[in-house]
Amino acid sequence: MIIKIFFLIVLVVLIVFVVLIVKKYSLNRYIKININPQIKFETYNNIQRVNKKEKVIISFTTLPSRIEFSVYMLSSIFSQTRRVDEIRLYIPKRTRSDMEYKIPLWMKRISKKLSEFRIIICDKDWGPATKIIPAVIDEKDTDTYIIYLDDDMIYHPKTIENLIYYSNIYPKRAISNSGKNGILEGFSGCIVRSDFFNIDKLISTHNYPSEVFYEDDVYISGMLEENNIKKIITEQQYSIPYFYEFITGYILRINPLSLSSTFNKDRKNFKKTYNCFKWNY
Repeated sequence: MIIKIFFLIVLVVLIVFVVLIVKKYSLNRYIKININPQIKFETYNNIQRVNKKEKVIISFTTLPSRIEFSVYMLSSIFSQTRRVDEIRLYIPKRTRSDMEYKIPLWMKRISKKLSEFRIIICDKDWGPATKIIPAVIDEKDTDTYIIYLDDDMIYHPKTIENLIYYSNIYPKRAISNSGKNGILEGFSGCIVRSDFFNIDKLISTHNYPSEVFYEDDVYISGMLEENNIKKIITEQQYSIPYFYEFITGYILRINPLSLSSTFNKDRKNFKKTYNCFKWNY
């Protein structure tokens, strides 16, 4: 009898634990998006706008070989608990390796039907940092807040709401849902403003070793550090890469389209870029 009660208690605890994990990471939504990613742009304007008087935009970039897969990320952004004023995809005319972008038909359809979604072609390929540098340049004379994201994540439904919440409390600080040693991690979502940067320095990537091209998070955070912008880490990173990227890029490290599996795998780029800046951590 005692053994049966013990196993019953263990079972109940396990069930409660699983329910809490599923709820915390919104795993039912994650599975649903992986199986059938849908961008419901028709109802996007019905979502409550972020609680911020200033304009708020989302900025991201991708590669020609990954642009089709951004459907997972966008599916999660168009189903957030809060909407922003604009969602911008920044891509260069051609990549540094002279690759050309082919915009998927579904993405063209969204940009035509929804004015809040914009595909902006840049003159220069900033590498992964294209997710933020062109947006900073475009918004240099405004009070716009810029949320920059990575293209391989399925973002938790409260990612945007959470970043805005902390940004309202700390409006003059750069905020990310995760980070360490002064580095904001873009995969979790970050929010900044153009005047947080010295734009002349930000765009002068040629003054730094070539390794910074692949270490955008370190480079961006280093620029914030040089401009004496304090950072807030919310410790609320509940987003997960879409399933294929999660397995091949984050677990097995064999995905040829993932920086963590290729150029940044041995962390040499990280160390070289990190040492370019003085950190107060």
